[in-house]
Amino acid sequence: MQDIEQKQTQILTMLEKGVTEQDFERIAEDTLIENLNSPSDDLQLLSLHLIHDYLSRASDRDRAQIKIENLYWLTANEHTRANETLGQLIAAEKLNLGHKLGVAETTGNSALPRVFNMANSRSKKAILIHGTWANGNAWYQRGGDFYNYLTNNHFDVMPFHWSGANQHADRVMAAVNLRALIENGQNSHVFKKDSAGFYDVEIYAHSHGGNVALKALRLGLKVSKVVLMGTPVRYQYMPLLRNVSNGVFNVFSLGDKVQIVGAMGSKRGGRAISDSEKGVNYLAEENQSNRAPGHSDLHDSGVWAKNGLGDIMHQ
Repeated sequence: MQDIEQKQTQILTMLEKGVTEQDFERIAEDTLIENLNSPSDDLQLLSLHLIHDYLSRASDRDRAQIKIENLYWLTANEHTRANETLGQLIAAEKLNLGHKLGVAETTGNSALPRVFNMANSRSKKAILIHGTWANGNAWYQRGGDFYNYLTNNHFDVMPFHWSGANQHADRVMAAVNLRALIENGQNSHVFKKDSAGFYDVEIYAHSHGGNVALKALRLGLKVSKVVLMGTPVRYQYMPLLRNVSNGVFNVFSLGDKVQIVGAMGSKRGGRAISDSEKGVNYLAEENQSNRAPGHSDLHDSGVWAKNGLGDIMHQ
């Protein structure tokens, strides 16, 4: 921690003297070049917050000083948020074409590629989809339990809203919209396609939201991964596994009565998908009360942790 304390002291001294925009740019540039490739999370974190302050045009010295004084106490969760902010700023092209941060034209030594590489390496992209009658629920939206669970695991998360009506036609319409969203992008969320045509996004979906995702695959959408949570397995939404590069992962519980009801009347309906190289079933055995998880438990971060389901994110 000695290095980070020395850097804090250096910055605070500059602030006390009345830092100019050029001084702030220089110290941010120096810190980037020195620390973005450092194995120390603390030094990387300091770099990220300097970038964030500068890009936010934090000219108010008191506000900037408070932030820097508190760097010593920052948690891993705040590291993720700082990186998420950086990624959003990059996506929104708020780097002033790179000249405001890290571009030393006289030496040709640019820290900007390190910024891009760091943001890309630390953040995967995920879309969260709610189930039937649940579009107003908090768990999948910013600040919600599972949203935070994914961001804390270095995902850039986007909630997907649909009507939530318990009708096949509504799920089909949602699937059409989901495909259009991923293929066209929205605001700061831009999804890239690899040479095989797969978009760099993972979909995590609860209940019939999973069938929205599966229907989108059947409509031609190609993504990295689809994770189902308590999704009623129905014949008309069977996974088209050739349209996922990593696979479809199905999380279910024997205590989930809603899943069975949602699959009634469908051929091959039930809890599990067909096991294959790209189709994998995960049984969640216990919730926080040591009972078989119920339907809503399957998007609970505590249940995921207790059942070791976090491994799915690394598949």
